[in-house]
Amino acid sequence: MTHKIINAISSRNVPCWGSRKKYIAVHYLGVAGQAHDLASDGCGAHFYIYWDGTIYQRCSLDAVPWAVGTAGYYTQKPPEARNSNTISIEMCCKCDGNAASAEDKKWYFTKETQDACAWLVAGLCHDLGIPSVNVLCHYDIVNKTCRAPYVHNNGYKTSWTWATFKQRAEEYFSAGQKLELKPGMKVKLTQDIAIRDEV
Repeated sequence: MTHKIINAISSRNVPCWGSRKKYIAVHYLGVAGQAHDLASDGCGAHFYIYWDGTIYQRCSLDAVPWAVGTAGYYTQKPPEARNSNTISIEMCCKCDGNAASAEDKKWYFTKETQDACAWLVAGLCHDLGIPSVNVLCHYDIVNKTCRAPYVHNNGYKTSWTWATFKQRAEEYFSAGQKLELKPGMKVKLTQDIAIRDEV
């Protein structure tokens, strides 16, 4: 199956630019809904995947949105995964329980969202030479219950388990999945901007 990537690339709200990507972090949007924009403070992701499997590329791969850092609150787990070397993917989700709590066990992804994400992960791994062991959930990088359906890993409704997701990504990778990503655009800054530590 092939999925479509919609070019929604913009340099608006991108806090800085980084180097070679070594990791892929899978997130859940954290609200029961769909969106694909960076927050005004630069928080967000490179890609957003809607319930129907539509993929939006929000910023170029060398952009560094605030996505996997500690934000001065969380504890860093692996020593090397950082905002500057990680591609982040936000999966839009649904919740049948308390959508204000990541601890609620009734968060779930649609099958279309998960399949599109597995396809995208496989293509990024193939194109950028990222090993599958470096495909992580946000929770694997900092102690945040992010991508709640896979942290709880209970297979609620249409959610897969994390192992099933990784297996599907491996199947796409074995099939030689490649992407055709369009280059992003950069802007020249004419004034100083504040950059967070621990990029």
